[in-house]
Amino acid sequence: MPAINAMAYNVPLKRFADGLRAKGVASGKIKVAVMRKLIHIVFAVLNSGKPFDPEYKMCV
Repeated sequence: MPAINAMAYNVPLKRFADGLRAKGVASGKIKVAVMRKLIHIVFAVLNSGKPFDPEYKMCV
């Protein structure tokens, strides 16, 4: 559920999912990729102690 909500309401993750969709990736794989990206974001925020920056460029 967090990945589905992130694809709908989180602008950077929505752009990430749209980029994958434009490349022809299946919707199930896009959800898994967004879940993985969310986990990486959470660990980065916890390890760095800095807040999430939505303007940070995410690789597609």
